[in-house]
Amino acid sequence: MRLLRRPAARLFFAVVVGLLCPRAALPKETISLEGKPEQEVYDIVVGLYQQGQKHAAAQGFKYLSDAAPSNAQYAFNAGFLMHSVDQFLLATEYYHRAEGLLQTRLAETEAEGYWQKEDLKLYADVINNVGSCYSALEKKDEALSYYAKAFELLPDDVPIAGLNYCQVLRSTAGEEQAVACFVKYGKFCQDAAQRHPSRAQQFRSLLADGFYELGVAYQALGRIIDASNAYNSALAINPMIAGALLNMGALHHRFGEVEDAVPMYERALERYRALGNTKNQAMALTNLAVVHEQLGNGTLAEETHGETLKLVSAQLALLGVTPFNDREEWTPLLAAFQAEHGEDGVPPRDLLHWTQSSIRSFSHRMRNRRSHCLWRDWDAQWATLHRLVLNHQLDGAEAVRSS
Repeated sequence: MRLLRRPAARLFFAVVVGLLCPRAALPKETISLEGKPEQEVYDIVVGLYQQGQKHAAAQGFKYLSDAAPSNAQYAFNAGFLMHSVDQFLLATEYYHRAEGLLQTRLAETEAEGYWQKEDLKLYADVINNVGSCYSALEKKDEALSYYAKAFELLPDDVPIAGLNYCQVLRSTAGEEQAVACFVKYGKFCQDAAQRHPSRAQQFRSLLADGFYELGVAYQALGRIIDASNAYNSALAINPMIAGALLNMGALHHRFGEVEDAVPMYERALERYRALGNTKNQAMALTNLAVVHEQLGNGTLAEETHGETLKLVSAQLALLGVTPFNDREEWTPLLAAFQAEHGEDGVPPRDLLHWTQSSIRSFSHRMRNRRSHCLWRDWDAQWATLHRLVLNHQLDGAEAVRSS
């Protein structure tokens, strides 16, 4: 059974020029802005942004920021858009430019006896997003520092920073400290919803996310009842949290409540399809196939595993991976791989080589399945394939084992 964990470090998408940027990858665009007046350039860049041409818009705001290096908003916009296309180092450079400009401006206004709330809010957004970049760059200590600073500065205005902080804390300090952090964050969200009735829905949504993350932490600690309660609390607020649906299905599955697992897996699958999340569709389909087999629906199980294979094969094809023609290569390779690296080792070259053989082996086993024992043997190998390939080679959420 596969369980889902969200990735840490989510970006706060401030509304800077109208619409929010979608996360889907777009072709890189080039634009010519030389010699044009600033307002005309700005209008062009905003138009590109609103059309979803993120790479071109990022280059446009980079151009504007370089031409007007004292403009903090331009620097933030450039960093924000480069961040949205995963150019984390460049994004950090422009965020830091905005950070320095805003620090100077805030110091000047403080000396005059007042704060500009707009500047303070933008500053908090900047440092939260710097934390997100550092987290993506695996600079966890720096990420924690920036998230903590943003949350302490304006917790009610940048509440996502608190959730980001707890997520990164899990990877640096462990699940026990993460549990305490998520519990405290949940209390903050509940109190904030009462303080700001007009924004109660925002804080309740974050509360649901916090409950989900708390469930993952409890799950990792083996506190299954607590994990179940946390997932149910998340779903009571937001029934569309796909990870909570998938993980609740896995908990039902783990304790033999197979029929109860089916609707959870199906709802998770529906949600992942709507989101276009191929990796987690494959995870939900894999779990569904095992459930169908256990319920005696062999044909449906085979069809479901076949759908999973198509999804994973398509993703592996993007990596240039194709199945071996010779199934005999698979058995000694798997034994050698696990003997040298253990079940969770991830050396990319050996991993991709092993994956090719695993997919070929899967096709063979589906055509020649003779017994439930053979199916269970395949299921163990398939779980390993997901853990090694889907978690470490493809984009998407991180998974947590049920054991």
